[in-house]
Amino acid sequence: EATGASSSPSDSNPMLDQDGLPRFSSIEPSQLTPAVTSLLEKLDKDFEAMETKLSSSSPEYDEVLPEVERMQFPLGYVWGVAGHLNGVKNGDELRQAYESNQPGVVQAMTKFSQSKAL
Repeated sequence: EATGASSSPSDSNPMLDQDGLPRFSSIEPSQLTPAVTSLLEKLDKDFEAMETKLSSSSPEYDEVLPEVERMQFPLGYVWGVAGHLNGVKNGDELRQAYESNQPGVVQAMTKFSQSKAL
């Protein structure tokens, strides 16, 4: 048990640990959906805030691009790890988790290219 130390989401879900290389040996298919769900929620909130900000200002491209990349990176990282595992360690549980999360990931990334404000 922890002795007063707070745990981060990456402690309980290695897919959310994005410091360094993926911890492939610790990743289980059951961790994909919770990771994607939490990242999609954060991305949606951050993107909505960015669209609101962009609608009321005219920032330069060099100001917007780093912010877009920062917002997209966590989901892209997790999805890249999931895609790699799906290719090299494919199984029923992983395939099902991957296929069930794919529409949400595609929809989230499509928002960026279809955003009028962006």
